[in-house]
Amino acid sequence: MVPELKNYVISLKNRPDRLKEFIDENKDVRIGIEIFDAIDGNIISKNTLIQNGIISDQNHYSPAALGCLVSHLTLWKQAVDQNAQMTIFEDDAVLHQDFQDLSRSLIEEHADFDIIFWGCNTDWPIELAVGAGFLSVTLLCGPGEPRFSPMTPLMAHPKLLRVTLLAGLCSYTISPKGAKKLLELLLPLGNEDTQIRIFKDGIGNKMEILPWINTGIDVAISKHLMNINSYISFPFISGSKNEWDKSSIQKL
Repeated sequence: MVPELKNYVISLKNRPDRLKEFIDENKDVRIGIEIFDAIDGNIISKNTLIQNGIISDQNHYSPAALGCLVSHLTLWKQAVDQNAQMTIFEDDAVLHQDFQDLSRSLIEEHADFDIIFWGCNTDWPIELAVGAGFLSVTLLCGPGEPRFSPMTPLMAHPKLLRVTLLAGLCSYTISPKGAKKLLELLLPLGNEDTQIRIFKDGIGNKMEILPWINTGIDVAISKHLMNINSYISFPFISGSKNEWDKSSIQKL
């Protein structure tokens, strides 16, 4: 049986301004989205999370990152329990006006998926497993790159490419089996840092290993993308205002 597809936006009750902005930004998108009340990290007991096997005692996420973590994990557990595919948005996501039709057609073409990202942060490296003799290709977007715009016509119909590294969880679809895999791979979540391979000079002559400090669930997920069926849409059909603390990666 094909899993049911559900759509949720994660938003804090005490930030109605963010939910209003999400609704206003996406008023022309024809898609039904349920509101998931985000977990407030300021009222989470870290000891309880440790006892429940969600995090280890080495985890040092900020309260905001813990709230984000538990919010996404709660929806993943629902996806497993309800055998439901879930498209999950954070409340700073901006969607292409044809998001519904585009995403559904791509999902139907890749029934084996565990997780599909409809966009990601463009100020971090994006590593793709493109095949055709390439082990991987790393994309770096310049600081002057324009933000995703839902009104910009797509130059080509989006395709799904295998992705093994990215940052940001503004919008993605996760399958029940993908949610189960990630829950098993991630939990209990410690605070181990990871590393990324990046061309420091921007033209491919000097590859270096740089630290990527584990400050959030998107970093933790990226450590495991190569072990699951993970895809990203190119071109993006969703973007993010990407309002976060960028001190967690070493300056290039």
